[in-house]
Amino acid sequence: MSQQPSVNILSTRVRELIAGYEELRKRNNALTADVTRLTNEIQSLKSQLENEEKRYNALMTAKMLSVTDRDLEAAKQRITNLQRSVSHCITLLTEKESDNDGLSTE
Repeated sequence: MSQQPSVNILSTRVRELIAGYEELRKRNNALTADVTRLTNEIQSLKSQLENEEKRYNALMTAKMLSVTDRDLEAAKQRITNLQRSVSHCITLLTEKESDNDGLSTE
């Protein structure tokens, strides 16, 4: 009978170890599932980030190439001002030429 308590103690400890092992195995499985899920989420987010970066670059390129209505109006105004300036210069040259012609005939 003296072996019976030792066997009971050993049996209890083995059951405790098995229960601890099962708990750790479940926890490990849960953590492995979390790692897999998070890895997939990271890959998805990386792909999404890459797509957004491409989209951003395309938008920035389009913005650089686009001409706004304000830019067109400013360019038209500059051309109009240049035309007036050229017309004024031509008028002045024509008047000066006319004055020079009038002096030489006198």
